[in-house]
Amino acid sequence: MSIPDLPSPISESKEAITVASPLWNVEEVKEALIAFVDTSPQTCQTMGNIFTTAGYDFLSENDSLPAIAVLLDRKPDFIFLDDMLFEVDGFEICSQLRQLDCFSKTPIMIFSDRDNFIDRFKAKISGCTELLSKKLDPQSVLDLVNKYLKPATLGIRS
Repeated sequence: MSIPDLPSPISESKEAITVASPLWNVEEVKEALIAFVDTSPQTCQTMGNIFTTAGYDFLSENDSLPAIAVLLDRKPDFIFLDDMLFEVDGFEICSQLRQLDCFSKTPIMIFSDRDNFIDRFKAKISGCTELLSKKLDPQSVLDLVNKYLKPATLGIRS
């Protein structure tokens, strides 16, 4: 018996997604690697389409434990984490990454369905850059990435 995936929390229309290009040369942006960790393969695919269309390199993971190893190996320039991951939630992954020098300045965003005091507090304690609503449109997500990723910050991966 097949169970369909839940609808994507990212608003999507049937029309092609058009996004504004970054303010800098796309060739410079290709060095930026964006990681997206979410339990929904559909959401990961949608986000992958958004970022690769804008010229970013993209990696996604649906399981929190392998995600930690992938993040440590690939050292992305920007990380999105779901707050409701299995085994280890996004707050804990963020907290673990922040203890490492290589992720001390990496923008780490946590997506959440909830916006309450407890989640905002957990986000602050874990060291996440911002706590975001899962209901962002594609252009808002790209604007957020462009806000934190500038050509001068790229190529930090080692």
